[in-house]
Amino acid sequence: MLNASNPASSSPLSTSLRPQEGPSPSLDHPEAKTDRVQAVAAAILDAFREGRIPAALSLLFIRRRSNVPSALWSWRNRLLAALHGYGDARGFRQWKQVGRHVRQGQKAFYILGPRMVPNRHRPGDPEEEDRVMVGVVGIPVFGYEQTEGAPLADDPEAAADAAFLAALPFAEVARAWGLTLSAYPPDGTGKAGFFSPDRAAIGLGVRNLSTWAHELIHAADHQRNPLLPGQHLDQEVVAQFGASVLLECVGEHQESDLGRSWSYINEVCASTQSDPLATIDLFLERVIAAVSLVLDTAEALQAAHLPAEP
Repeated sequence: MLNASNPASSSPLSTSLRPQEGPSPSLDHPEAKTDRVQAVAAAILDAFREGRIPAALSLLFIRRRSNVPSALWSWRNRLLAALHGYGDARGFRQWKQVGRHVRQGQKAFYILGPRMVPNRHRPGDPEEEDRVMVGVVGIPVFGYEQTEGAPLADDPEAAADAAFLAALPFAEVARAWGLTLSAYPPDGTGKAGFFSPDRAAIGLGVRNLSTWAHELIHAADHQRNPLLPGQHLDQEVVAQFGASVLLECVGEHQESDLGRSWSYINEVCASTQSDPLATIDLFLERVIAAVSLVLDTAEALQAAHLPAEP
């Protein structure tokens, strides 16, 4: 799925710490599971200490969809749509033009558009009236999921985005926590992904499992320690290191992207002149708690769907 500079089989972790094929007996009991998470975290930390760090994976960016009106919006407005969990959003009349209508009871969210008025200081041809911008105005729009009606024309990029989101490991955990998942083109936003507690949403601008796991660990961490707005050292280190631990726990040795994790943790630690290894160690219990919460929730959901034993 990704353009990787390191082969899928190369992992700096001991093979004894990799999950075995089939159901893992080590995850059957809470204490054993915590031990397993701790062991994987310790192995990754050892790899960082010893410099056994693979090259970072390439990021596979979500492409901007050229056949939807929101593709022409500013990056701020596209990010607003993504924060609400929508990859395609339009005004009421725009949906009617493609044979769809807003479902009853749905509430609009607002993007920002220019407020234009005639320029009285430059009178000209009435048929080509000169207009100037005097501010901004809120424009109500609705996401595709808030509408019903005729199906839209085939959109390969939309289909690829939907398939990627549907196949995400632990997507059912995010939904059980009431989170919406969406994909958005990140160009201009400076964000490869986001977790928004206020909007109860996770958005992804890349098709990389490490980014997804980073945002999911943010969500798990938030369940235990309400997060502050913006980027903070503790929150980012917990999310990034936790993402690698989570993916290694379920056998995603390439997608855990230890190279990018190490680079990112170094970057956020540099902003406060903190030692990366000491910082990881400082927040290790919080990492283990967040990863364990994801695994516990996934197992509980799976158990709820298993048939009762006779």
